[in-house]
Amino acid sequence: MGDVLAIARTAACALAITGFAACGTTSKPVKPDPSYKLLTQPGTRAPADDLEKAILAQLKQLAPDKEANINGRVVVAGAPYAAASGRTCRAVSVRANGPAAARDHLACRIGNGWAFVPDVVRRPTTGGAK
Repeated sequence: MGDVLAIARTAACALAITGFAACGTTSKPVKPDPSYKLLTQPGTRAPADDLEKAILAQLKQLAPDKEANINGRVVVAGAPYAAASGRTCRAVSVRANGPAAARDHLACRIGNGWAFVPDVVRRPTTGGAK
């Protein structure tokens, strides 16, 4: 009788362990939010062309919300502000043929210079001189 009881206990334990393991393996893994990395570790992007290189080189000297001519394009940089990342950033609008053709960017101070960063919160186009 003792052997039967031992076998029954072993079978019950094995069933319990297997049941718990099976319950744990049926759930699907949670996929991380793709924007999480962008929000917590914003990267920078290289300037796409000579115009963007010139904008970054001159950004420190640009007066806030005033039109400036850089490489034949009208550029308007917003006022510097302290971003949640701890960096100083500026909205930048590049106009080709008037406000309708504006390209908006976000630039932040990185070390001793400026770099374009992903704009996770879209803002309206910066205004120009009136």
